[in-house]
Amino acid sequence: MGKELFVGTFVHSVSLAQLEIGENGVIGVENGKIVFVEKNVKDLDSLKKTKGFEDANVPKSYFLWSYTNGPLGHAIEWKSVLYSWIH
Repeated sequence: MGKELFVGTFVHSVSLAQLEIGENGVIGVENGKIVFVEKNVKDLDSLKKTKGFEDANVPKSYFLWSYTNGPLGHAIEWKSVLYSWIH
């Protein structure tokens, strides 16, 4: 799997009544696991170097979402769908 960086705006539910919007966000994923989340990133190259993600794959178009696995929500699963038609 390796390293991937998902760059852009993301929305995170802090609670049932509150959403957090991360503009200029970067989500770093290594071997399928989220290892860092940064907001308001101004210099992607600097962040890549600091986090050791210089050679990370940066998909051009994607949609991420999380969901619970099972009725009790014991495991949170992350999925990524790459859409070639999104630019």
